[in-house]
Amino acid sequence: MSKQINSLVVIGLAVSLFGAGCGGGTATTGSQTSNGTEQKAVSGKSYDPCELITAADVAPFYPGEEVKQDKHDIKANAVGQKICFYSIGDDMKFVQLSLVSSADMSAGMKSSGQNAETLFNQEKELLEADAITNVTGLGDAAYYGGSGLGIGKGTHVLVNAKGVKFSIDIGLGFGNTDKAKHMEIENALAKKVLERL
Repeated sequence: MSKQINSLVVIGLAVSLFGAGCGGGTATTGSQTSNGTEQKAVSGKSYDPCELITAADVAPFYPGEEVKQDKHDIKANAVGQKICFYSIGDDMKFVQLSLVSSADMSAGMKSSGQNAETLFNQEKELLEADAITNVTGLGDAAYYGGSGLGIGKGTHVLVNAKGVKFSIDIGLGFGNTDKAKHMEIENALAKKVLERL
């Protein structure tokens, strides 16, 4: 039963991430692992996603184009998610940062054992193994799930010590699926986020 609930939570988060594109203190919470031992998860701090990636950070990757901030969530939804979305021109060029902090999760999410790490792992499990490219050098774990706006797309990073998971999803123009370029820019922006957490 709890696996079904977890799947519903992850699917709900994924749908909210898809739809998004078209400080607090610290605390520790406990959750049970599959073998019954208690695992400690850092609740972390609340962050403003548009302070973690700014228009000035985005602009060098889109030279000569206007970067416009279209979405700025300063209040998290029930799963602790906040979004910052920048559009660039009108040709499907964009940068989106979706940030989930355990500190911003609802009491119900926390009491069910959810945190940034469990959501990161559950989302990754929903994707086909051949659709994932593991990324090294970013946070505690990271992967790339493809280009475009959609479930699992972009670069996803877990930072356990901060109780945070985030994803950066960019668009390089309609039909541009250049994996190497997407990963290069998303990784560079992820490093900016990591410096500011």
